[in-house]
Amino acid sequence: MWGHEGAGVLTDEERRVPDAEPRREDAARFILDAAARARDRLNVITIGPVTNLALALQMEPGLAEALGPVTIMGGLVDRGAVAWPAYFETNLNADPLAAEVVLGSPLDITLVPLEVTLQVYLGRADRDRLARDGGPVSQRLARLIDEMREPFLAFNERNGLDGSHFDERTYMHDPLAVHVALGGSHATVRETHIAVEYEGQILRTVEHADRRPNMRVCVAADGPAFVSGWVDAVIGV
Repeated sequence: MWGHEGAGVLTDEERRVPDAEPRREDAARFILDAAARARDRLNVITIGPVTNLALALQMEPGLAEALGPVTIMGGLVDRGAVAWPAYFETNLNADPLAAEVVLGSPLDITLVPLEVTLQVYLGRADRDRLARDGGPVSQRLARLIDEMREPFLAFNERNGLDGSHFDERTYMHDPLAVHVALGGSHATVRETHIAVEYEGQILRTVEHADRRPNMRVCVAADGPAFVSGWVDAVIGV
């Protein structure tokens, strides 16, 4: 895929990696320190590769007992529900070994997979509402969405996808994961057993309903209801 995070938010200078790069374990150490300082068990939400969490688990095997629920935005459980190639699931496939470590750990995991996050998206009318009806935050967000759509549309064309995927829709992958982590009412979650398996070089999160449950999986979302509430909240800021 490509890295677009920060486009339109940070300047080119701010996005440049400094000469004194952070050490490999710094982010993992941050997780360990935060868990140690927390008065209650720390809840974690991952919205990208799980590299840092996997490294933290390897540095401190007892971390799983110190953490509360962990919500992971990633994976592709119902392969038949997505017309896109399996490799479009990038969060876990960006570091499949880390995904194996985390999903195979005793963490209290809820998985929010790609086939469900694709059910939640802003349409043109929603983007117009953000630009028209909100204050500075809402209007700025609408401009950022427009800027970020350009590389998505190019990706859309390169891969021969239906234009509606990115021209008509702005997918809400990360916000849905946060909604699930907060116990939101617009998502359906159930316990099941998820195993990490491989389809060639592609990591798959495969459900085995006949096995003992080892995590929760988000299996459906009411996209229109979630988007309506989200847009109202942002406009109200």
